[in-house]
Amino acid sequence: VGSPHSGLPPGSLCRADALRPNVARVQLSLSLEPLRLYEFSLQVRNALSVPLENFWGLEAVQDGAPRERDSRVEGFPLRQLRSVSLLPSTTLAGAADNTLTVRLRSERPLPRGALLLLRAPAGFRLEAASVAGSLAHPLEGESPDPREPGALRVRLNRRDSLAPGAALVVSVRARNPPATPDPNLWYFYLQSRFMEHVDLRKFFPGFAVAQRMHYCQVYPNRVPWQRGTSNDVSLLFVTRSPIFTARERAQGRPGPPAGDAAAPWQLVLVAPAGFSFPTESRYSERCSAFRRWGGKDSYEQLPDLLQSPLRCVVRSARSVRIDVPASAVNETRYSFRIGVAAAARRGDLAAQDAWRLTVLESGEMLHVGDGPSPLLDAFYVPEWLWASELA
Repeated sequence: VGSPHSGLPPGSLCRADALRPNVARVQLSLSLEPLRLYEFSLQVRNALSVPLENFWGLEAVQDGAPRERDSRVEGFPLRQLRSVSLLPSTTLAGAADNTLTVRLRSERPLPRGALLLLRAPAGFRLEAASVAGSLAHPLEGESPDPREPGALRVRLNRRDSLAPGAALVVSVRARNPPATPDPNLWYFYLQSRFMEHVDLRKFFPGFAVAQRMHYCQVYPNRVPWQRGTSNDVSLLFVTRSPIFTARERAQGRPGPPAGDAAAPWQLVLVAPAGFSFPTESRYSERCSAFRRWGGKDSYEQLPDLLQSPLRCVVRSARSVRIDVPASAVNETRYSFRIGVAAAARRGDLAAQDAWRLTVLESGEMLHVGDGPSPLLDAFYVPEWLWASELA
């Protein structure tokens, strides 16, 4: 009534499929006219959460044979947790001391003694005894199934409740898996203490698990390196999987930040105290003496494209960021060269600390390498490892 579209012919019947409750069959009493818009309505029961593939299908069948079909009709959203955030203290693979902080907000009130069911992707191990929260009274954590170390049930104290829109913060110790799980999706379910539905969030994208590099070395190109002088330093590194590739991102992972679409890959180099990265000039933020190749034959040079050029900028006195475009080359061994200045006073140099090189894809840390600091005021022949020796 009141719709500009035509209704189905009188006498049409709608029946639910006995074997598949999400399928309805509409039997038409008369034929439909071509190129005419029709409309009908039926009552459905909403799911607890939006499915991962939220598409509806419509199929026209005559005499048992499909005539027309549209299986990619975008579905409508369902109300779920207003906001969910998951913050790890470390993303290194296999780390046993990772502290996960979960922050949830619901549009519904959380009753006294409510339950939070948390399910991590395969490979994570959650410690139920380490559960802590932001409420006035302590939380109780338990593992609902010993065969699922990534599942956790958190019970609120019966003296605690939350108003609509208030934040619930829960932290728990976890052991990271050896690699990024696939699928990398988390599950959060709020219930009353009588197992009644309160709110839900399924298919929440998790964080990438970072890998330790096979090899990372800081190689001085001129020795001896005197304190108070500058030197060209080569970074030689080998990762556990190909980097700078133009592959599509995994399903459920967030996309690149705004303004970072042209350079989805980044290298971040942090030097110990006493070392600094000079710029090309006082009016520029570009790194001094930066080269995309470190000078060793068994290491590839960083990719550089005309439409997305390689760029190195000094973020602070001790750190630089290199924006690297994606390429079609699948490699794990790379090198580059950069200018570095050393402090003149021995007490200002933390030569015992390591240099840290981090590989990021769209803001997520994927590989981490620590290279020993080169020797100063010493004449020696620095050794370096051929990348083929790591194969």
